[in-house]
Amino acid sequence: MNETRITTEKELRELAMSGMTYASIAKTLGRSKHDVYATCRVLGIKSAAGQVIREDGDRYRSSLVDRMANGELLSTIAKAEGKNYITLYQMLRRYGLPTNRYAALNANRQKG
Repeated sequence: MNETRITTEKELRELAMSGMTYASIAKTLGRSKHDVYATCRVLGIKSAAGQVIREDGDRYRSSLVDRMANGELLSTIAKAEGKNYITLYQMLRRYGLPTNRYAALNANRQKG
């Protein structure tokens, strides 16, 4: 007989806040990733691992804008980063950030 272990909300929150991804929580608990994700969504629990990724993304986008404000072209930055120009352009646009050096310079002037 295959017994299922009952997990408390407290235990689920602790695992999520420890920095584990939904996949690693699921493996630890012996559940499917979908079950863990769905339960966390209902309970309003967010994985801390996702938060770290978002914060890194915010820093990365901010550094791109700073580099453009310092005179670099987005195409030059894309080549240096090993990424496609369009990928960076669309990412900046999606977040409402400047996509050229003039707009980046104006945004930095208004910010500080």
